[in-house]
Amino acid sequence: MDDVKKEVRVDDVLASKYPKYKDMDEETKDDFWGDLPENEKYIINQITTEANGFGEDKLYINEASRNNDEVMIGTYKNLLDWDINCWNLQRKWRNEDEYSPSDIGEYNFNRGMTGEWIRFIEDSRLVYGSLYSLSGFLWWRMEELVLEIENEIIPHNYIWNPPLNIDCDEEDGDCKNCDCRKVTITINANGKEEEYEKLRKLTYEYIIYDGRGEIIIRNLAKEFKGTFRVDNFENPDDPYSELIVCDKETLEKINPETLLKDFKLFLNDKSILDDLLNNLKNTIDKDYREYVKENM
Repeated sequence: MDDVKKEVRVDDVLASKYPKYKDMDEETKDDFWGDLPENEKYIINQITTEANGFGEDKLYINEASRNNDEVMIGTYKNLLDWDINCWNLQRKWRNEDEYSPSDIGEYNFNRGMTGEWIRFIEDSRLVYGSLYSLSGFLWWRMEELVLEIENEIIPHNYIWNPPLNIDCDEEDGDCKNCDCRKVTITINANGKEEEYEKLRKLTYEYIIYDGRGEIIIRNLAKEFKGTFRVDNFENPDDPYSELIVCDKETLEKINPETLLKDFKLFLNDKSILDDLLNNLKNTIDKDYREYVKENM
């Protein structure tokens, strides 16, 4: 029988470093991990990432639905094949959903990668990150812009009633049974609640797939090829990088085993992305306000 390499988990490292850890129940283990200093968490995450074969320049996917036994990233020669298979797997799951089956249709690059959690080792250190299509990246920026303008048009806030379930036996109302948290959410819009409900529906219609805003970002994105990268390394214990791929053809040329080497071959200057984001801001600011004015 072939030897099967056992996955090295965070639990394994903690049990090795702290003998008392293995005797804790699951809730205590969660608390123990949560209370560790950020630097120690970072070191342990680097240990497990490298120990599981994701060393320098290799892509590790940190989302279960995109790195399970059916779509293990290391089995693909390029990211396009992986993204397509992930899409098809999601389509299968949603079609078979017992409560609300739905069909997301055939693979669509613009909707495939919307910020998948990733990790990689670069220059011998761990970097956390997200992987996007350009349309997926712009969609999140568009949503932020629209929600800011929405709150400017009708200032509002959400109120949780009650903040926590006082009848819950668990400390702080953090109950494993979601039915135990009987919380209602109301909107305070300073007397304009009915108007805000209409505005909220318009916002949803604007940003959904094939909505007016989403069509704008899709048209902006189709003009670009290659890759972009946005880094935030201010916190040494939480270095973060957003990796953005503009088109299917480029995605097909990136091997998860040589992620950064391939990514850099197609890297655009960040000033181009800055100009695009500025264009997006100006376009959405004008168009969303016009859309609301036309439909309110």
